[in-house]
Amino acid sequence: MAAPGDFWRWFCANERQLKDRGHPRREALADELLERLQQVSEQLWFELGLMKDGSGHLIVTAEGNTGAFADVVALVDAAPAIEGWEITAFKPPRGFGFVLNRSGIAIDPRQARFVALEDPDDPGFFGIEVGFPHYDPAREDDFLDATYTMLEVGLGELALAEHVHHLQVGALPDDPESSGYLPMERLARLLPGRVTH
Repeated sequence: MAAPGDFWRWFCANERQLKDRGHPRREALADELLERLQQVSEQLWFELGLMKDGSGHLIVTAEGNTGAFADVVALVDAAPAIEGWEITAFKPPRGFGFVLNRSGIAIDPRQARFVALEDPDDPGFFGIEVGFPHYDPAREDDFLDATYTMLEVGLGELALAEHVHHLQVGALPDDPESSGYLPMERLARLLPGRVTH
């Protein structure tokens, strides 16, 4: 496995081309970025973005794999200051104002609702059931996959992994409010330490 310093030396040598959308090697360099990242830890992934001012944003992620969270932190902590770049550990919370298409399912968080689940034998446990008006029980796995992605975007990778211990999906009742279901944007306020976006 490569050391974090090896990755950052490569990144510093190629960061200008990675920020240049028109550079002919940008796509190949993005592929190589993943290869170099996974030489540090096979569980690391990234998101690469460009800001309106031309600066770059590199997000190092473990895609929710808590076993690799320490690798994410170690790599980002080892990052040098690179002018024109923001380097972030974990996908940040972005709120629930989006529509997601995943696994062939369109998910609008504003149409979904959640109810908290508790375990009387474990006071630290926090789970949720997310209800959808168009839920199809024959596609439960697809709904779970799409819901996990929705929560990761809305809450952020770290908050989802650390604070939501169980996730299930189902049909939204006819009267969600009387059944205790809350709008998705309320979820962040229930988590310890609260999520900001």
